[in-house]
Amino acid sequence: MYLGIDGGGTRLRLALCDDHFSVIHQREYGSANPSSIGKEAARSLIQTAIRETLAEASLNESDIEAVGVGIAGVSVEHSAAWLEAVMRDVLTRPFIALSSDVEIALVGAHGQRRGVLVLSGTGSAVYAVNSAGQATMVGGWGYLLGDEGSGYWIGLQALRLFTRAADGHPLSPQEAQSRLPQRTAEQLQFNHPKELIGWLYGQPMTATARVAGLAPLVLSEAEAGDMCARAMLEDGAKQLAEMAQTAAALLREPDLPIAFAGGMLAGSNVLSRSLCERLKLQEFPVSKYPPVVGAPYWQNNDWQNGLLRTTKS
Repeated sequence: MYLGIDGGGTRLRLALCDDHFSVIHQREYGSANPSSIGKEAARSLIQTAIRETLAEASLNESDIEAVGVGIAGVSVEHSAAWLEAVMRDVLTRPFIALSSDVEIALVGAHGQRRGVLVLSGTGSAVYAVNSAGQATMVGGWGYLLGDEGSGYWIGLQALRLFTRAADGHPLSPQEAQSRLPQRTAEQLQFNHPKELIGWLYGQPMTATARVAGLAPLVLSEAEAGDMCARAMLEDGAKQLAEMAQTAAALLREPDLPIAFAGGMLAGSNVLSRSLCERLKLQEFPVSKYPPVVGAPYWQNNDWQNGLLRTTKS
């Protein structure tokens, strides 16, 4: 039995898989990103999640052969010792392979450690590995410096339009016709535009997730014909495509297969369709495994080849 742990920007997912990587049991929790909630809160959540997942499946650690872990906000080079200690407090026996959320997502999506992964969830990044095993990351700088085309970035565009409209700035014809400012106020249940200040800054630790929570509104308005919402998403797709093309060029392998990951690219919408068009993809990429299954799949296939940061009790 394998345990996969996928800690993205807003969700912690755990899956128990059999030897064929079929999911036997899975659970989902809130964010365990140490960069967002702090290391102590992340430690507590990860350990609680492991204990509860095993208990619900009537298993203990002796039933787990190996664990694959990918956590956002953890650099394998700089924070592996912290993550290893977190895991070993709960799982003293199994083989544990440590990685990032983007690494396990790439391997899960492609079913191999080769290809390009365009990730757009709360944040965004492009991770790519070529046939020689060389890897590169484009983006992934976080919400203050980047995250272009992500849920946070898209939600932020909606809020910027909201504040421009509230302040009475001159709007373009496209902006003036948009329902986004009104729909934003309705979704957030504001009676006055200035309520945005308390909503945004009153709980800074969860602000990025709450801003990203506006992205589905932009997607739905774009699908309904709002040209301003559509323009926001097409701009996001343009920037994601440039990141993917940069990654492939850096690895000198332009024909690498491309996969999508993250909630913003989980299905057909204006963002994902525009991205497919810009990347000249003939069909929508379908992942072989979700990231949480990519974690144990990755550690199993790379067990002996030196690519992993691995620990044994």
